[in-house]
Amino acid sequence: MTLVIAEFTMPLLGFIALNDIISNKIDKKIWINGLKWSVIITAGLSLLIAIMPVIAVNFTNAADIMIYPDLIMDSVISYRKAMLRSDAFRSFIFITFAAGAIWLWNIKKIKTTPLIFIIGILILTDLWTVDKRYLNNEHFIPKRQAENPFPKMAADEAILKDKELYYRVLPLQNPFQDARTSYYHKNVGGYHAAKLRRYQEFIDYHLQPEMQQLIEGLQNRNLSDSLLQKLKAINMMNTKYIIYDPDQAPLINPYPMGNAWLVNSYKIVDNANEEIKALKDTDPSITAIIDKRFKNIVDGKQFSNDPTASVNLIDYKPDYLKYISNTASEQLAVFSEIYYSKGWIAYINGKEVPHFRVNYTLRSLIVPPGENRIEFKFKPVSYYTGNKISLVSSFLLILAITGYLFSEIKKNLNTQKIKTSGE
Repeated sequence: MTLVIAEFTMPLLGFIALNDIISNKIDKKIWINGLKWSVIITAGLSLLIAIMPVIAVNFTNAADIMIYPDLIMDSVISYRKAMLRSDAFRSFIFITFAAGAIWLWNIKKIKTTPLIFIIGILILTDLWTVDKRYLNNEHFIPKRQAENPFPKMAADEAILKDKELYYRVLPLQNPFQDARTSYYHKNVGGYHAAKLRRYQEFIDYHLQPEMQQLIEGLQNRNLSDSLLQKLKAINMMNTKYIIYDPDQAPLINPYPMGNAWLVNSYKIVDNANEEIKALKDTDPSITAIIDKRFKNIVDGKQFSNDPTASVNLIDYKPDYLKYISNTASEQLAVFSEIYYSKGWIAYINGKEVPHFRVNYTLRSLIVPPGENRIEFKFKPVSYYTGNKISLVSSFLLILAITGYLFSEIKKNLNTQKIKTSGE
């Protein structure tokens, strides 16, 4: 949204300034000085980047090691430099041509109409060439291909044979920038421009390092059960399948913690920083890390190990989760779902109950003894409030339009009556 505002307001300011120049609303010395310095800064910077692209940006990032082998990394960097150099030189040309057209108009070599035409052609060319990168002939495809944008790979075929209600899949190739896996599976990764910051921090601090361990184990042909068992964050996210090559069968992880599990101990920490750090030294399958802001919910409670206890997911929808628990005593359940207090509401046997955050990202609640129905429903107050405001606003708008039409019709009828009576 912020980028859209910038994309709208910056050209708008440019058009306003150009209009003021053409209309002689700005003193000539002032705008010529402004034009000179704006060209020196923008065109000069563009040319400098075209000559030395390394001054602008670092051409590598943390995800590269998971996508590109060392053998081709130098070529990838060279390609990125060439792209930046090309676009910087392209910007230099457009800035120079636009400034040149304005200067020709100033010295009366061209009139206002040709100036506007030239600026319009430059804008159209700029937009057209950039837009064609994202929407071109390759994007207009047959309906059959559009209905199946991601053909099933060997890994997809193998995973889809598993009819279990809910598990997650982790692709090792750029998992947090590519949503292809989400087309067929419930994905640990995926992409959205507006990720939850807390989950992004969990990715950076725990998931990415564990994925790197996985990749190194695969590359060194040293992927043991003990390594998989140590991947606490990946297992905590109920990762049952790992895709290392889409054309090959996936790696089956025998240690996912499941949709939900019961822990017999918990550790209270002072803040979120301690919470995310504590996960490195804690086994989340038996111990929950809890921020002290939720201490009052578990304060004084003791939870015993019950090997016969269970919590099973029996219904899954994006906005609704249903579990059945069977426990002989009160237990602390951890659910492999992101904690988000601004929408998710927990219920036990139809009664709303408090739930809280554990392990930095997940949700938890206390389960009473016996068989219980546990439900999570997504009911964001902002959504329902917004719907009500929208409904009222629509009604008022319709009422205003109806009133205006009625007023105009009545006014016309009165006018006709006056004319008729006058005749």
